[in-house]
Amino acid sequence: MKKINVFILAAGLGERLRPITNHIPKPLLPLLGQPMLEKVLARVSSVDPQKIGINMHYKWELIEQWAAATPFRDRISLFHENRVLGTGGALKNAAPFLMGSAFIVHNADIISDLSLEQLIDEHFRMHNAVTLAVHNASKYNNVWIDDYGQVLSVGSTGRSADRAVRSTAFTGIAIYSPKFLDILPGGTSNVVDAWLQASSAGLRIGTKDFTGCFWQDIGTPEAYFNAVLHELKTEGEVIYVHPETDCSRIIVRSHAVVERNTVFQGSACINRSLLLPGTTVKTGESIDSKIAGPDYRIDIKEADIMLNRSSVDIDNILILKNYYGDLADDLEISEIGAGGSDRTYFRVKDKHRTAVLMADSGPDIDYSRQMAYTGFFRKYDVPVPAVLREDADQRQVLFEDLGD
Repeated sequence: MKKINVFILAAGLGERLRPITNHIPKPLLPLLGQPMLEKVLARVSSVDPQKIGINMHYKWELIEQWAAATPFRDRISLFHENRVLGTGGALKNAAPFLMGSAFIVHNADIISDLSLEQLIDEHFRMHNAVTLAVHNASKYNNVWIDDYGQVLSVGSTGRSADRAVRSTAFTGIAIYSPKFLDILPGGTSNVVDAWLQASSAGLRIGTKDFTGCFWQDIGTPEAYFNAVLHELKTEGEVIYVHPETDCSRIIVRSHAVVERNTVFQGSACINRSLLLPGTTVKTGESIDSKIAGPDYRIDIKEADIMLNRSSVDIDNILILKNYYGDLADDLEISEIGAGGSDRTYFRVKDKHRTAVLMADSGPDIDYSRQMAYTGFFRKYDVPVPAVLREDADQRQVLFEDLGD
């Protein structure tokens, strides 16, 4: 693979995330104990860049402190902007650093699993000046391209042209050739204007479609919370508590994340919530569907919480009705974990009994393996949960509940 550089845009004010960003700059917001910037650095390191640059402005002192302590400290160079220079101005400011090879530009507030290697290959194969990583996301589609993937315009409507036009969404990740830096003016500028200017000058501004890949920004509290939930799902968990946090006196339910430097004054209950550094939880406090911080509690609506239930219709699972009978309509059901790519686990309670439901929305090839292993272990008295009910056709199982 050709040698490249990387530049991470991390100077934004994070205004849509206030009051969260009153305390923490957006690039340092934690995802299960790890700052966003560190997640992005791990991603871009997969292509073995020669150099990695990061611009900074808002709360830049905190980013400098982080940079001095991160495992990536020997690989990164920081570019302090006294005033925000914009996406184009940031690159022009770092031009001497970026010259000499193609470079990836990655927004600091994006997590995705799109292939940077494929993006690089497309860029060099098509001899583009710029190659944008795009995907079809109707809410954000404002990049108008032709049937060959070349950018025609950016905005709410496509430009009239002889070539066919369709819209797509920019992911916040792109690769640039060094000659693009010559297009950028000095001072503050927007890189989108430079794309269009470069296209008018005859340079190829291409795209690589990554529709279907995971992509999430953290531009709003709801988006940030869903990014955290995605990280939980990736880990096969629905609860994260920072190892340095004492949670011995609290109840932590489903989809709860407790970051470092959270203080519990006494007993409390946390459910479907994110507790950020500096949060103090009072004795008896119940935090449900919120992002909590030192001086705020932000409500997160149920509709904005992306839980792993899209293919599981709890109300129509027959084994629940068969096992709980007339009480099935009044059950307390909470998701407790993702045990595999397509298997989801729920704790099911009535007034007298509790069980664990496994629902496979796959099909997941490990479903049959799990059932075979369960039978084998039970046969030889290995203490694994007993099967209470199974609906093999629907690939749903009710297990004995042996606790967390």
